[in-house]
Amino acid sequence: TETATQVLADYDGRLAAFRATMTRPPTVSLIRIHQQGVGLMQRGSFPGYILEQAGLSRPANQQGIEIDKENGVWRHIQINISKEQIAEVDADVLFVFNDVDPSSEQRLQEMKTDPLWSRLSVVQRDRVYEVPAYWGCCGLIAANRVVDDLFKYVVEQP
Repeated sequence: TETATQVLADYDGRLAAFRATMTRPPTVSLIRIHQQGVGLMQRGSFPGYILEQAGLSRPANQQGIEIDKENGVWRHIQINISKEQIAEVDADVLFVFNDVDPSSEQRLQEMKTDPLWSRLSVVQRDRVYEVPAYWGCCGLIAANRVVDDLFKYVVEQP
């Protein structure tokens, strides 16, 4: 329909406007805190795909991660990491979202008090942003809200 076409065109226009603000796009990592641990979100995830569309790249250590496709569908949207692997998420900017449950919030607070967390340069530079659960999934309304956050946290920062 015309409305759907216009909504998609508006979204694409917002992504183009975002990309136009980037003279030197920062590297970006994205983690999801969930009941089983911490997931390093991959390109094939909902937010990973948006970051890629926005012209944001992953740090060098994440660029070699191969994403498997099976019948055209991403098989792995996240890689669970241990607290000892937290250095893998270091980037210019780090977005963190958690599942909407008390154990995820508790896990996030524990992670933030761990000495390994404080060693991350992104933490030391205060470029970690906790974002709402709509970063997890799905649709154009959520995608536009993620783009709102990119403008807020990436473009508006010095």
